[in-house]
Amino acid sequence: RYERPLGEAELFDLCTRIVAGTPDDPALPLHVGAAMHLGVHGLFGHALMSCRTLKQAAGILMRHNPLKSDSSLSELTFEKGEAILTFEPPFEVDGAPHFLVELFFAGVLAALRQLIGPLPDECRLELAYVPAMPDETYRRYLGVKVSFGHAVNRFVGPNERIDQPLSAAGIP
Repeated sequence: RYERPLGEAELFDLCTRIVAGTPDDPALPLHVGAAMHLGVHGLFGHALMSCRTLKQAAGILMRHNPLKSDSSLSELTFEKGEAILTFEPPFEVDGAPHFLVELFFAGVLAALRQLIGPLPDECRLELAYVPAMPDETYRRYLGVKVSFGHAVNRFVGPNERIDQPLSAAGIP
């Protein structure tokens, strides 16, 4: 049976209820995103795992991003040997204004690890806000260097592996 993606209003309602139900866990979006494996995404996850290259998987993610809406911004660019994934959420959740940013990047990093294995040391996450939790909490869940106070939220990594075959691509 086909399930349509959540609309922005439905996503806002869901996130608001999650935050209201777990007010004492500021790391919840990091925990949930980091624990998501591609299998939980159904056909979307299968499509990502079936890609021949990371570049092809990134294209699918950008076109069918579950958090994409008319009022959000997600963009993948390639500059000076780096792949840069930028994300601005469609809304802020009361009580957890960075909920979607943290959920998005934790999920992306979990997916990257499934697709290519350990991430290169050069990978880093630049966030546009001041952290509400200790830096160590972000490093523990995300597993990459994290810095704060930037102009935009973005993940930056070397693009040297972007066109290499993915290990799962040949599995029928």
